[in-house]
Amino acid sequence: MFALHGIPELGTPPVSLDADFDDDRTRQTAGVAGKPSVAAACATLVFQQLLALGVCVGVPALVTAIAPVSWVTLERQEGRVTAVAQTCLLFVVPFKTATVDPVTGFGDRFAAGTVTRERRPGPDRETKSEDEGFLVIQGPGQSAEVPVSPVSLDGVLDKANGFLEDPQAAELRLFVVANWKFSVIGGGLSSLLTVLYVVGVTLGLLMKFVGLIRRGWKVAVSALP
Repeated sequence: MFALHGIPELGTPPVSLDADFDDDRTRQTAGVAGKPSVAAACATLVFQQLLALGVCVGVPALVTAIAPVSWVTLERQEGRVTAVAQTCLLFVVPFKTATVDPVTGFGDRFAAGTVTRERRPGPDRETKSEDEGFLVIQGPGQSAEVPVSPVSLDGVLDKANGFLEDPQAAELRLFVVANWKFSVIGGGLSSLLTVLYVVGVTLGLLMKFVGLIRRGWKVAVSALP
């Protein structure tokens, strides 16, 4: 049999337009499903940054908060001595500040570490916490305590009293640590994570900024006659 032009031959199965539409829609859906959405990509990026922030900044901050370092500044103006003690995270970020004005004297306080006994089969296990020392800054009706390693406490106290007794001394700045092992060694090593994180973020932002400048330069050059 023959068919007129444009008319399907008898016995030929009809072409389904719905089937073609369904195939196109399936292909589009598969293409969309194969690509991550913008919201999912943003959520992943935010999670990664929060995780990096917690590990590289939060952990070092916690370590240096447990065994902090402090900066104690003594100033004399017209015979009046003022003390400002700043206890810091990450060595340079103050989270606690105490001011004594005027200063009338200095003292110290020592707290011995406690012994904890763990019972177990065989001999018991004993652990002793670290000893603690404090520089006590005294004033009329007020005082402030600064954590100082017991190893350094006598030397720090001598320097503070020497400044107080010297009427010609104008300023004294003391850097004191609560515990040399944890404050300097542990805090210093963990703070390297923060330094690396800050450097990495800064370089990443700088590279993006340079990329934007290059793209803008190319667009400007291509637009020239």
